[in-house]
Amino acid sequence: MRSQVTGYVIDAIRNEAAPKAMLAAASRALGSALSACACIIHVGDTEAGFRDGACFGDRPADRNVQAVLARLRPGAPPADTTPGRYRALTMTTRFRDTVNGSVSLWRETDQPTWDSDDKALLSAIEAQVGIALHQIQDQESLERLSRTDPLTGLLNRRAFSADLSLALERSVRNGTPGALMYVDLDNFKAINDTLGHEAGDAVLLQVADQLGHASRRYDLHARLGGDEFALWLDNANGATAGARAEKLLQDAEALRQRPARADAPLGYSIGIAIFSPDSDDGMAALMRRADEAMYRVKRGGKHAYAVVEAPQQGTVS
Repeated sequence: MRSQVTGYVIDAIRNEAAPKAMLAAASRALGSALSACACIIHVGDTEAGFRDGACFGDRPADRNVQAVLARLRPGAPPADTTPGRYRALTMTTRFRDTVNGSVSLWRETDQPTWDSDDKALLSAIEAQVGIALHQIQDQESLERLSRTDPLTGLLNRRAFSADLSLALERSVRNGTPGALMYVDLDNFKAINDTLGHEAGDAVLLQVADQLGHASRRYDLHARLGGDEFALWLDNANGATAGARAEKLLQDAEALRQRPARADAPLGYSIGIAIFSPDSDDGMAALMRRADEAMYRVKRGGKHAYAVVEAPQQGTVS
């Protein structure tokens, strides 16, 4: 019977082509085969932490499972615990002897306890789940590489444009404003020409860090290419965006301590375009207004910012 159930679970995984569908099939098959009220397959490891990859049933409010996962070692047999009204059975998964996830099942305490057959079944499918998790992590890594700038880890131009389009739709739907900031690094060419590209890369990484501190978790920040960066501030008006720009200019003082030439200090030229959900402003027009504001700062002496408010409804910007 155990062999039949193991074959059923493995077949359910193999019959799915997409890695995430494999995990969903595995959680359903395991939960049903072991009469569990819930089965969750986690992605991650004991150091970086585990996150949900697939869930069958209603997830119990079970904080003790994370503590159990932290104690498990690669290749360790499934561990069971009784954290209140549920009995949990948990096992880590591996790929090439490295923990890459886990499987957790729950039964209510009025159900049968986990026995040796249950644990043996879970151990039998560990390798298949580990392979599916590895495929998911590879897929996520490729997606991340296709969306991010390889040096700074910020969004690249294509990903920023796609995410900005969604952000504008959300702003219109929720009736909230936003601000698009174009940030150009002043006199960056002098760093590369005088100190070399390694010094230039160090500056760009410092800029990325400063942009991260100037934005919130749900804002967008990107490297558009070369020394051009962008920020989308969700639910922000001109005053909020101006305050963020002031902070960036203050942070840039750390960059100005290492100029390539005395007559070419590093700094930020920042153009800000405000988006109103009531205007006829589209993404292309918004980006054009931010770009024009940034170049106005460049022509005016650099290391400053300019704000362009949203056009009134029915006007063309």
